Amino acid sequence: MFQYLTENGQRNIKFISRLELEPHTVIGEHLHDSDEEFYLVLEGDGKGVLDGESFDLEAGDAFVCKTGHTHGITAGKKGLTFLAVLS
Repeated sequence: MFQYLTENGQRNIKFISRLELEPHTVIGEHLHDSDEEFYLVLEGDGKGVLDGESFDLEAGDAFVCKTGHTHGITAGKKGLTFLAVLS
């Protein structure tokens, strides 16, 4: 993971990170009870899940997990690189 920004000096943005997942790596579905997170897929493929609903992901796809909701992501056979913005 490479972090672009942290909370210091940034209004409403806690961090911006670039994550590179090896093939079939899973970030399990989890709750965002006090923040929101935006994912933008840069390379590879995989599956996203939002509030228990699964969907395919490939480069250029994006989704947002709003406060009070759950999300997760699984890298496909090519691995998955994405940008995550937490606010």
